[in-house]
Amino acid sequence: MSNPELNPYDEVAYPSLPIAHTHPDRLATVGMHFGMRPAPVERCRVLELGCSSGANLLAMAVGLPESEFVGVDLAGKPIARGKAMVEALGLKNLTLRQADLLEMAPDYGRFDYIIAHGLYTWVPAPVREQILAICKASLQPQGIAYVSYDAFPGSYSRMMVREMMLFHNRDFHDPQRQTQQAITLLKLLANSHTEPETYAKVVQDEFERLSKRSKEALYHDELAEVFQPV
Repeated sequence: MSNPELNPYDEVAYPSLPIAHTHPDRLATVGMHFGMRPAPVERCRVLELGCSSGANLLAMAVGLPESEFVGVDLAGKPIARGKAMVEALGLKNLTLRQADLLEMAPDYGRFDYIIAHGLYTWVPAPVREQILAICKASLQPQGIAYVSYDAFPGSYSRMMVREMMLFHNRDFHDPQRQTQQAITLLKLLANSHTEPETYAKVVQDEFERLSKRSKEALYHDELAEVFQPV
């Protein structure tokens, strides 16, 4: 059964992978297109909010040994796994910290690049405000923040399917059971409509998309307690 005292990301590990479009080299290139003068990626400071086990920063730290990287996450188990990887690789330029963003001072030191990927849509409003406050207070004058989020109107179809899955799962509490039942429901809905109508197409597309994802990602994204596109 699900333990309400555990952070969901401690209870079910979220897949943590390098994310190419958050790399400082790409962010610097985009910034220069807008007339900015971002810090050289070979010697920069990078902060990632919601870093999980730090796999994204770890790849950057290996490739940019003269730069400094800091990752923050609320869940303790992913941070512990990340610290073990950092120690095993002997990295001196990557620090991972367990911390609540709401308890962090907005001015958390100065950084050239701040990353918040896969976080903004899945946290309550006060945390969303704090993410932006940290970006405002902690960026260098020519610093760049990367904040990803789900957006309307495209997310309306995603929300429709999410709400059907949550309603179906209302009496299930085990994460594995929830993800299994969610996919079973979507498969049933996707196969129950053969007419070429918009609703059927949306459900079928969502089933195709979600059936290819890991159960851990489905649990934390579509079945999360908070999902607020903007």
